Amino acid sequence: MEEKTKSKEQLLHELAEVRRQIAALKKKESRWKQTGDALIEEKNKMQSLVDSLEYGVTIQDREYNIIFQNKTMQNLFGHLGEKCYRIYEFHEGVCEGCPGELPFRIARPTVRNDGYKCLQEKPSSGKIRQLP
Repeated sequence: MEEKTKSKEQLLHELAEVRRQIAALKKKESRWKQTGDALIEEKNKMQSLVDSLEYGVTIQDREYNIIFQNKTMQNLFGHLGEKCYRIYEFHEGVCEGCPGELPFRIARPTVRNDGYKCLQEKPSSGKIRQLP
């Protein structure tokens, strides 16, 4: 029905419906903001926890780009966005036996117990956990 032919009651009914929809949207917006705030708070807690670890935590994507480092790794290496093999091993290509390659290939988490080298001159031992 065109606006000019609507009765006053019809227009008031439509106005009430629009007001109800606006109120519902404001309520949803408030819930989304609360959810967003809660997510930011949880992210900050997890970041603090990971940053407090005395060992390094790093995440690389499938192209071997460093996409995350906790504070320990940032202090040792920095270089977010760089190739892990260049920064951690000073190689120009993917390291032989790369611990990050297997989980992507087999699409499941893996654990190595044979140690690893963070820098060529600083061998380390321990577990390496990799997730696809």
